[in-house]
Amino acid sequence: MGQETMRYCMHYFFLLAFVQGIAEAFPISSSAHLLILAHVLGIQPPSKALAVALHLGTLLAIGVVFHKACFRVLRGCLDLFRGHASQARHFFLTLVIATLPVLFGGLGIHLLGLNFDALPIMAINTMVFGVLLWVIDRTRPSKAIALEKISYGTGIVLGCFQMLALIPGVSRLGICIMAGRLMGMNLASSTRFSFLLGIPVIASAIVLKHGEIINSNLSLASFFSMTGITFFLGIPCILFFESWVKTHTITPFVLYRLGIGIVLCAMIGGWI
Repeated sequence: MGQETMRYCMHYFFLLAFVQGIAEAFPISSSAHLLILAHVLGIQPPSKALAVALHLGTLLAIGVVFHKACFRVLRGCLDLFRGHASQARHFFLTLVIATLPVLFGGLGIHLLGLNFDALPIMAINTMVFGVLLWVIDRTRPSKAIALEKISYGTGIVLGCFQMLALIPGVSRLGICIMAGRLMGMNLASSTRFSFLLGIPVIASAIVLKHGEIINSNLSLASFFSMTGITFFLGIPCILFFESWVKTHTITPFVLYRLGIGIVLCAMIGGWI
C-alpha cells in the first residue's frame, strides 16, 4: 500500500469514526450515516467487521457515562451467584433477558449468511421507524421508572424489539426507546435503559466478529485511533442526548431521520 493510499485510508477511517461517534449516541441510525459518507466519498461502504470495530469506542463511552449503573449490574451479577435477592440482581437479570433475543437473532443471521444491507430497506426503515417512534412517544402514557424496577416482561419486549435493529436503518437506540415508551416508561427512563442495553449487545457483536476484524486490513494504529475518536466524541454526545430527553421531545431527531431517509431515496434514484 502506497503512502498516498495509506493516508487516504487513514482519513477515511477518521471520518467513519467521527460520524459513528456522533450518530450512535442518537436515535438516527449510524449505519445510514456511514453509508451516506461512503457514497459522498465515492467508495465502498465499511465492511461489517469495520462497522463493528467502530462501535468499541461507543461501548466504552457508554460505560463511562453510566459507570454507576454498570457497577450496579456487576453487583447484581455477584448477588445472583451468591444467591442473594436484591434490586441489583433484578436489574442484572432484566438486562440479560432483554439481551438474549438479539443475541440469538444476530447469531442466526450470521450462520445463515443473511444480508439486509439493501439501500431501499435502509431508506424505508430510517423513515418508517422514525415516524413510529414519534407516534408512540406522543400517544403512550409516560412514567419515570428506576432501572432496578423495570419488569422482566418489559425487558422481554425491549429485547424482542431490539432484534429489529439487526436490520440497517432501524437504529438500535431508537427502537429500544420506542419499545420502552410502548411499555409506559417515560422518555428519559427508556433512553437510559436503551443505552445500557447497548453494552452487552455491542460487546457480543465485537466477540462474534473479532476474527474478521483481526483478519482485515485495519492496522492497530487505525483501530485504536478510531476507538479513541468514537470514545471521546461519544461521551459528550451521550450526555447531551440524555440531558435533552429529560426536558424535550424526540421530534427534532425524527425530523432529522426523515431528512436522512430522503437523502437515501435520492441516492437510490441517482439524483445525488
